[in-house]
Amino acid sequence: FRGYKGRIVILDGWDEEMDFDGVLINNTDAACSAVEYLINRGHREIGYLRCDYRIKAFQYREYGYCRALERHGLRKNPDNIVTLGTQLETAYESMKQYLGKNPKLPTAFFADNDVIALGVMKALQERKISIPDEISVIGFDDMEFSAVSVPALTTIHVFKQEMGEVAVRRALDHIQYQDNVSKMKIQVCTEFPERESVKDIS
Repeated sequence: FRGYKGRIVILDGWDEEMDFDGVLINNTDAACSAVEYLINRGHREIGYLRCDYRIKAFQYREYGYCRALERHGLRKNPDNIVTLGTQLETAYESMKQYLGKNPKLPTAFFADNDVIALGVMKALQERKISIPDEISVIGFDDMEFSAVSVPALTTIHVFKQEMGEVAVRRALDHIQYQDNVSKMKIQVCTEFPERESVKDIS
């Protein structure tokens, strides 16, 4: 974008060196709240399902996962952090390889997104590991098929249409007010649909 004179608003992206607007998901806060939801339901060994391709959004979600553990005095166990492919099938295959080592599993996992969460759920169920009776799972994105998975996936709902509307309003502000509009990083809050993939073990 170097030398570009037009108006730019980036959706779901941010860099500290950007000199234009960004409209983002509140990734860190949302992930932190999801992990605290697990903690409040008695979970103390909470794993993290991380995509192997580390975009900024996933990095911020990992910060939220770590923040929640630290806030409650819980230790991050490297053995419970599983790096997976970003597609449903590659996440499933990666999780099968992890399970093949017969690891000591946590009681819950927080996932970077719904796609890998669902791939992991498939691998767990093939090993006769019950969700949520033996392992709870939380995703991120609230994709359409998450509500009809078995069990239905507890996840974080992202208001994508509203993010687009905010971005358009910012672009119009730049057109109307020219150079008098300051640069902004705008975070759009999420929602937390509680479904069937988390068990209260407290």
